Amino acid sequence: MSHQAVLMFTEHLLETDRSHKTVIGYQSDLRNFERFYCEKYNGPWLVEETTREDVEQFLRALKMEKGLGPASRNRILYGMKSFFRFMEYKGICETNIAQDIEPVRYIKKERHFLVEEEIQQFIVEIKHPVVQVAATLLAYTGMRISECCRLRMQDVDLSERIVYIFNGKGKRGRHVPIADKLLAVLQDYRDQYRPDAGDGDRFFATVATGRLSPSHFNTILVQTSNRLGLRHKVTAHVFRHSVASNLIRQGANVVQVQKLLGHSSLQITSVYTHATLEDLANAVNKL
Repeated sequence: MSHQAVLMFTEHLLETDRSHKTVIGYQSDLRNFERFYCEKYNGPWLVEETTREDVEQFLRALKMEKGLGPASRNRILYGMKSFFRFMEYKGICETNIAQDIEPVRYIKKERHFLVEEEIQQFIVEIKHPVVQVAATLLAYTGMRISECCRLRMQDVDLSERIVYIFNGKGKRGRHVPIADKLLAVLQDYRDQYRPDAGDGDRFFATVATGRLSPSHFNTILVQTSNRLGLRHKVTAHVFRHSVASNLIRQGANVVQVQKLLGHSSLQITSVYTHATLEDLANAVNKL
């Protein structure tokens, strides 16, 4: 029954346009819970007989045995709640046994981000020409690296100065404007590296593979970070986070940033509203 239940839940996630990464993550978490349950009871996972105590013990084991932090455990708990809510809806479970389990309360670490000058200095140090241009695109758009690597030639309209993003996270599409400084970089890249590419070809492509993968992009960024001796490793997500943070610090509306980044809610965008000691000092001095 457990395999059938997970399969039904997976189909539900796909039907509701959850991202591939989310589906894979939920499946992995449920498989881990199944192994925990089977070891605990020395038998198969009986979904309909699962208790709140089973889930709570699983979460404690993730902390004590696996060393998972509170953010990771809360993410898994969210998935378990979603799964058992669906089981209740389908009549397999009488109630959502995970619904009332409280997430772990913890102080969230302030996320690391680069100011605009640091971003530009870092980009100059990237030795890989294709990755350097892709990093410039991220620096001026805040795109996800997965969205960037999926771009086709036809998605980057230099005449209209728009990047068309299809099938973003949650299957949400959006249009992103091309800034003045970015336009020249993209035009030079297209003329030098992709002059004969067709509309359906990848916009970013290495000579070796004909494409640019997110893992290769991040590898180059980490290598650049190491070469520069940076304390915090720079990744594609640091670029995205930095764009959002800098826009808000420069006075951009949070709703505008939400639309640019393709967030589903303002709550997600709000994590970028950093307040440094200098910001706080300026604020209180206005009182």
